[in-house]
Amino acid sequence: MDRQIVYPAQIPLDSDQLNAQRNAYVGLGQLAAMTFGWTTVAAGGFACTPGTGLTVSIAPGSLLAPGVVDASTYGTLAAVSSALTHQYVSRDPVTLDVPGVGATYTVYVTPATVDADDTVLPFYNASDPSVTYAGANNTGKTAPTVRQDVAQMGIGTSVPTDAYPLWSIVVPSGATAITSDMIAVASGAPFYPSLAEIGPRIIAPFNAQLATAIGGYPLNAIVSGSVAGTYYISTADNNTTTPGASGASWQSLFNGLALSSDLTAETTRAKAAESALSTSKQDALGFNPVQQGGGTNQTTDKVTIGNISGGTAVLSYTINGTDCGPIVSGAYGAVTSSGDEYAYGLHWSSGRPLIGYGTSISGVTWSAIALYSDVESVQNNLSDAVSSQANTNSSLEGNFDNYLPLSCSGKTLTYGSGANIYQRFQSDGNWVVANGDSTMFSVGGPSGDINCAIEVNFGGEVQGNVSSGTISNGWYSRINSVLRQDFSIVTSAATTTITFPIAYSSPPVVTAIMQNSSGQGGVSAWLNTISITEEAVTFWTRSASGGTDYDAWGPIQIMVCGEQ
Repeated sequence: MDRQIVYPAQIPLDSDQLNAQRNAYVGLGQLAAMTFGWTTVAAGGFACTPGTGLTVSIAPGSLLAPGVVDASTYGTLAAVSSALTHQYVSRDPVTLDVPGVGATYTVYVTPATVDADDTVLPFYNASDPSVTYAGANNTGKTAPTVRQDVAQMGIGTSVPTDAYPLWSIVVPSGATAITSDMIAVASGAPFYPSLAEIGPRIIAPFNAQLATAIGGYPLNAIVSGSVAGTYYISTADNNTTTPGASGASWQSLFNGLALSSDLTAETTRAKAAESALSTSKQDALGFNPVQQGGGTNQTTDKVTIGNISGGTAVLSYTINGTDCGPIVSGAYGAVTSSGDEYAYGLHWSSGRPLIGYGTSISGVTWSAIALYSDVESVQNNLSDAVSSQANTNSSLEGNFDNYLPLSCSGKTLTYGSGANIYQRFQSDGNWVVANGDSTMFSVGGPSGDINCAIEVNFGGEVQGNVSSGTISNGWYSRINSVLRQDFSIVTSAATTTITFPIAYSSPPVVTAIMQNSSGQGGVSAWLNTISITEEAVTFWTRSASGGTDYDAWGPIQIMVCGEQ
């Protein structure tokens, strides 16, 4: 690949810039030719989708096709007829009108090299360098500023000379719109799979265009067939035949290998033979044998199991002739008719033993078994509880006269005093009585009432649920369901919506006064109520001066009262 050389203080020439671009252009063309071949035509992109009505939309794409370096002069450089692969580009989506219905149309691409973007360029004026010429020799004429390799899209019933087919569109009679099922890749379309499409595949599919471009697949090349799961190996060099076709120079990659169906049949036969052999041996024994020892965490010692001597339904076992005693039975001694259930297992879990029991193996219940430490703990807790209760009983007996008796006949008991009683309701609704210095509670009354009536002297009467507290810039009070809120707000506009700190169940009564601080009108102002809802009130505030009304705003004091 050639590169231009320039030197310090050298007068720059237009040919230097043009040659630099041509050299890069030639290098890219040579690289494309090495990749695809000098005579290969390859297309990428150009996706075809239905448009509106009888139109199709063609996505951007590019076309590689053979040509020459420059068929005509390139600026001040002479034409060069050396062979070169060009990349023709369609940068933006293109909409094509389908000419009609009841016919088959082909979308095609035509490669073209054009000089475009004509512009009136400034030129150097040797006679007066401070004033540039408009166009060459100050003619005012335009000149092209870029040489483009463009892919020009078209559609028709046939493909023009020097154009290449891309898509076939079969439009039935009476169609009013193009649908996806009408669009298919045209015969001979030079589409090539991209590297992104080929990369994930271990073996690429057979491609007739690629075979032609590279002069045929080499011997032992492997490709995938058109049917999923089929693979072929080339049996010849320069192989352009199609795998699977009659007389093709390809054979199945799996020739000489057993089919999976054959392997399955052989496996079935072997299993049947093994089963028959096992059955014949077992029949000679007269019972189903059990392997003795040799398993995981097992020795190969001789183990014997049998019913224990002198007992019934209890198994005992020996190892190498040594009596190891009975195997614990979960059924021994159980009387199922009395509700007893069999024990099926015993194991340790989370720090204590568990026993599994039930009427059948399919319904085993696991229950924890107490440890000795559990029994000790329960005993200690019981001892502590008995001692504590004894202390409590002793204390009650010793202080019994200080408690309200269950029977008060003929007795007079007084608790507290009722003079100067202070009563209030807290914000949470609780009633509080404090600072009393005369009788509040008396049993039997001042005359020794034998009926033991309880008299409560509150020193005043308060009824209902009362609460109060603070809100933003004010306070509230509530008696039963009636809520009053007093608060202030400063407005900055004549029409203002003011949200109540606490909402009501229905529109309340609103009273408000205002001082005008808008700077127009008087200090006094009046409020016009626009609307009142459960949550807010909207005012239009005005003020007058010299017989003229003005918009007003400023501090407002509001009182709201209603049901909550």
